[in-house]
Order: sequence, then C-alpha cells, then structure tokens
Amino acid sequence: MVSSFRYRMADIRRSLKEFWLEYKRYKIGLAGLALLIVLILLAILPLIVVPEDIRNQWSENPRWTFNPKLAPPQWVNIFSREKRAPPMNLYPSKVEDLWKYVANKLFLRYKAEMNITDEEMLKKVRKMIEEAVKKDYMYRGYVYTFNYNFTWDIPSDNIILVIQGIDRRVDVSIMIIRPDNLSIAIGTDLGPSPIVIAKDVSPKLGNETFIGEPYIAISLQFNEALAKEILNFIKNYEEPEVVEKMRSLILKGTPSPIALVFNRVGPGMVYRAKGVLKGTYTIVVSIEASQQNATLTKAPNVWIRVPGSCFGLLGTDGRGRDNVVTIMLGSQLALLVGLTYGVAVVFLGLIYGVISAYAGGIVDEVMQRINEIVYSLPVLPFLILFSYYIREVWGVQPNIWHIVFLLLIFGWTSTAIIVRSMALSIKEQPYIEAARAIGAGNLRIVFKHIMPQLIPYTFAAIALAVPGAILMEAGLSFLGLTDPSMPSWGRMLSEAQESMFAWWWIIPPGLMITITGLAFVFIGNALDTILNPRLRRF
Repeated sequence: MVSSFRYRMADIRRSLKEFWLEYKRYKIGLAGLALLIVLILLAILPLIVVPEDIRNQWSENPRWTFNPKLAPPQWVNIFSREKRAPPMNLYPSKVEDLWKYVANKLFLRYKAEMNITDEEMLKKVRKMIEEAVKKDYMYRGYVYTFNYNFTWDIPSDNIILVIQGIDRRVDVSIMIIRPDNLSIAIGTDLGPSPIVIAKDVSPKLGNETFIGEPYIAISLQFNEALAKEILNFIKNYEEPEVVEKMRSLILKGTPSPIALVFNRVGPGMVYRAKGVLKGTYTIVVSIEASQQNATLTKAPNVWIRVPGSCFGLLGTDGRGRDNVVTIMLGSQLALLVGLTYGVAVVFLGLIYGVISAYAGGIVDEVMQRINEIVYSLPVLPFLILFSYYIREVWGVQPNIWHIVFLLLIFGWTSTAIIVRSMALSIKEQPYIEAARAIGAGNLRIVFKHIMPQLIPYTFAAIALAVPGAILMEAGLSFLGLTDPSMPSWGRMLSEAQESMFAWWWIIPPGLMITITGLAFVFIGNALDTILNPRLRRF
C-alpha cells in the first residue's frame, strides 16, 4: 500500500516536471505566470499592510477624513514646477496651563498700555494678575502652540484638529499667526470664547477607530466661523465687490478658506495673484471645559493633521480614500471573482457537456436546445435586470457571490458545447466499448474513462474564462449595479467619471484590469498550446 502510494507520488512529480519543462518553452506563458504571481502578491499584501478596520469598512472609513480629497501622488512634485504640500502631523512645541497663558496676555497688554518700566513694579503687577487669573482659570484648560513650516507652492485645503483623552464637552478657540505677523483667530486672543467649534461633535464618536481612544476631530475646511473670519481678513485687501463675490463661495468651502490663509495679502489674494506666503505659521489652540466649575485636571492629547495637497504613491479619490489600498483590495476581489467563476463555469460546462454527449438521443437534443437558448440570450441586459431585481426587490446590494452566480447563469454554455463535441469523440473509442462489455456502469464510464481525458482541457478553459468574469464584474461595478462598499476596480472607474482630470484615479484601475486579463490570456494560450497537440509547435 505504501509502495503504491510512493509510486503514484513519484509519477505525479515526474508528470509535473515534464509539464513544467514543456511550459517553459513558451515565453508568453512565462510572462503570464509572472504577471499572475505579481497579482497574487498584490492580493496577499493587504492582509499584512492594510489595517483590519479598512479591510472591513473600506468605503466610509474614518481614516479617510484625515487624507486630502482628490489629491495627486506625492511623486508629481519631482516633475512639477509648483510643489504640493505633503501630508503632515503637527505636534505641540509648547503646552501651558490656560491660566498662565491668559495671565501673560493680560500682563503684556497692561504693560503696553501703562508704559511701566520699573522692574520691581512689573514683578508686583505680574504676580497680582497671576493670582487673580489663577482663581478663575486654574485647571480650566490648556493652550497648545504648533509650528508649521510651509515651504511649498500649493497649500493644503484643510487643517484638522484632533483632541484625545477628554470625557466632557470643551470649548475650543484657534488662532493662526502668519509669517508676516498677521493673524486670523476664531475667538479672542486671550483664551476661549463663546464660539464652540465642536459644539455638535460628541467626544464618544470614533470610539473604535484607529486613534485608539475617544476623540474629537475638528475640520476647518467647512468651518463657518473660520470662513467668516477670513472674509473679514480679506476685506482689508480686496475690493468690496470681490469680497461679496467670494462670500458665497467661501462659505461653501470652494475655494477652501484654509488655502486662502497661505496666500500673500494684497489685491487678488483670493485668486492667489501674489502667490503664497512661505515661512513658519504658528497655530495656537486653546481648550477649556465648557460647563461652569468643570475642570480639566490633565492636559488632553492634542495634535493637528495637515492633509496636504498630494498623497502617497497613487493619490486619493474624491472621498480621500488611498488609491493604493483600493487597488490592492480590488485585486483580491478580481482574483476571487475570476477564479471562482472560472472553476465553477468550467465544472458546470464539463458536467453538462459530458452528460449530454454520453446520454445521446432525446436527452441530448433537449439539453442542446436549452444550451442554445441560454447561449443566445444577451448577457449584459439580463445581468442588469437581475442586479436591479436583487437590489430593489430583495433590498440588498449585489455582493461578490451574487455577481458570481449571475455570471454562472450564462457562462457555462460555451464550455458545454466544446466539451460535448470532445466527449462525443471519446465515447466512440474502443476502450469505452470494452468498459461497457465488461459491465462497467454509466457513472463509472463517465467519471473514470471520459472525464479524465477532458481534464487537461479544463485547465486552459479556466484560465481563459477568468478575464471575462473580471471584465464583466468591472462593467457591472462601472454601471453602479454592485455593492458600492466593495473595493472594485470598476467602482473606481465609475466614481472617477466625476473628475476626468484626475488621471491618478483613472489610469491605475484601467491598467490593472488590462494586466489581469493579459495574465490569464497568456497562461490560457500557453496551456491550450501544450495540451492541444494540433496547436503544438516542435
């Protein structure tokens, strides 16, 4: 028994070695195999480098809010004259108690107004102010100072303030001090104001996100308070009609009010006529407990995310999703759909064709008429109708298994036709007649003597069937007939129609669909040539 098993294993190894030696002769097959290996590695890579929360929730993941929207890749700076600001996290260079910050501001104001020069008197005044302020502001809040060294030509259109480690509502004020010492503040420069930027944001939101603890994320891009302050700021440099014209646009966030902060002042600053102001920008953030008599005994963890105006290797889409991540997750979907469909459709066609050929007579006639009817049906319109039915009647978005099932309904017919013609020839062979003569049953003849002769063909058929499934899935996704939460290459192309200038959003999925199709076509043609003696070249 053991020796028989070893003999079979040795025979299998010898057959595989002979097949590989033959396969290596075909360069097109090696090229297809190399492409397939790259695709498989690309599909495995997300399991290692992509966080689990993105794999489970790709479409609307909280991470994407920290990325720039519709941003080109970072490497475009190499070829572009105007350099784009990269994504960056800013951490405070200074953290101080709110009472100390307020006391120092009051002291400097008092010193300037009273014009006192006596050092002893100044010490007494400072001490008096500190004691008075400390009573009201002790443990009330903290002030954070950030420095942003801006050296690029195209600024970020957003700044996101992230506050972690709080369990109560807080009032927040922000002041941006430009390199030319002009400032834009939401609130006052003495501390927190009644303007609460985060008044509608619960600190409990995002409890299970990548940050790891409850947080408040304050986006300034569409902040109405900041937009109004910027409008007041540009009034000093622009004509009234220009300000009014820009008012409705700025309040809508287009152009972004944050981007205007980086423009040089003067006529035309809203159009960046004078260029951008490079240098170090200081951002002062003040946080105070909202409720009366509430305290913050521990300084919250505060940092700033500057999304930038470029991102990663392939940029981002209109929702800030990393295109590299989408391409990698899309490769998993494409291979899963393609290989599942390829194996299933060839298996169904093989069974159907062999049974039709071996049964013969009226059974063969009926089965072939059914095959012809299904084969003649227009595939795409029916797929659209079925997809619409699943979505509207069942109330669910078609997932990957729905797509495979829909493709299988129509995909088996061509395989069945070819298999039937081959099986008709095989069943007339003498060894089939000999098997019948010694009393072999129909099932034994079909599965023991006919199907093994067709197995080599199925490998080539599977490889050639995969590209069609991938293209069909991409087409359904492009038409918006699949689940929008699936990271599909076709879905990327569909959404990219809204921004045809975003080449980094359009070209990568198109290339991946082409490369994947070519990989399986190359492999299928090589296998067909090897396994079909009539096509083999010596």
